[in-house]
Amino acid sequence: MFRARGPLRPRQFRRLMRAGALLVGRPRQQLSEAHSLESEGQFQAAAQQFAELSDKAADYGMLDRAGNLSLQAARAYLEASDTQQALAHARSGLSRLMQAGREWRAGNLLEKFTAALRERNLNAEADALEKEFAHVYETPWVPGGEPAAPRGHLPSKCPNCGGPLHSDETDWIDQTMAECPYCGTPVRAE
Repeated sequence: MFRARGPLRPRQFRRLMRAGALLVGRPRQQLSEAHSLESEGQFQAAAQQFAELSDKAADYGMLDRAGNLSLQAARAYLEASDTQQALAHARSGLSRLMQAGREWRAGNLLEKFTAALRERNLNAEADALEKEFAHVYETPWVPGGEPAAPRGHLPSKCPNCGGPLHSDETDWIDQTMAECPYCGTPVRAE
C-alpha cells in the first residue's frame, strides 16, 4: 500500500529541521531581549538570559543552538568581567557544539574566545582552554561537514532575533543563504 510522506522539502532545509527548527514565541522574544541588553552594555543581564536559553535548548536536544547560546553567554560574561562564568559557559558551549557534530565551528569559536581571553591578559586561562579542547583541532573534517562557500555578505544582525551574524560562525545552507546560529532563521546574503 502506498503511503504519502508529506510535502517534499529542499535538501538544505531538512538540516534546519533536524537541528531543532526555529526558535519561536517566548524563547525568540527572550533572545531578542538578550541581544538588546548586550548592545546596551548590560552584559551580566544578557549573559544570564543567554545561559538560560542555552539550557532550555539543550533540554530540547538542540545542541547546536545550545552551544552557540552558551558561547554567547561566555562572551557576555567576559565583557562583564566574570571570568569564571565565562570559562564555564565557554566549556559548555564547545562541548555542546562537539556533541552536535560542529567541530569546524567549535574550533573557530575556540580560537576567537581564547584570543579574547589573551586580550584581557588571561593567558593562563586561554592556555588551559586550548589544552582542554586540543582534540577540536585534531578532529578530521567529514565530507559535507564544512560550511558552503558563501556568496555575498550577510547582514550584520539577524532580522528575526537581532543576533550578530558572521560568515565564519554560521552554517551556510547553500551559497546564498545562511542559518542564524541563535534562532535558526534562514538569512539570505546580500
